[in-house]
Amino acid sequence: DAAVDPLVTDPLIRERGVRSMLGVPLKCDDTLIGVLHVDWLTVRPCSDREVRLLEGTAEACAAAIQNARLHQEAKRIAGTLVERETRLRQLSSAIEQTADSVVITDRKGAIQYVNWAFERITGYGMAEVIGGKPSLLKSGRHSPEFYERLWRTIMAGEPFRAVFVNRHKDGGLIYEEKTITPIKDD
Repeated sequence: DAAVDPLVTDPLIRERGVRSMLGVPLKCDDTLIGVLHVDWLTVRPCSDREVRLLEGTAEACAAAIQNARLHQEAKRIAGTLVERETRLRQLSSAIEQTADSVVITDRKGAIQYVNWAFERITGYGMAEVIGGKPSLLKSGRHSPEFYERLWRTIMAGEPFRAVFVNRHKDGGLIYEEKTITPIKDD
């Protein structure tokens, strides 16, 4: 009898005249998130059927709560992905539209990407240079020490700045003040 049980300390239970209670845990991934309970205004025992029914209902409620949490997390992740996609589009547009030539290589120096400005400045089309080396632009105007210093600097993770004298596809010389920056994996 909840009215006289010393373990029942909530004054609302007595104020409402509750006499019998049945409670079952609500769990998500074995973590207690609450209790589902039924109150009666009369003193009565609970049948096994009522206990099973309430346990089944508690499982369904816990699953619904877990689904709601997962839905909220999915919405949060989707929002983050949309923000990142927007930022990537902006960065991509900046690289594509800059008037300065942009060349991206892998760690071995093989060209992975060039922008339209590279094509305009050097005369080489993207299809001609992808997979090749930037050395195709060498003019012979820089010493081996210049290239050793370049590679030593970028392999150390530091940017390399210099005026490059490169060769255009038509044989003419191209003077470009460039910064070569290694891209670091996060």
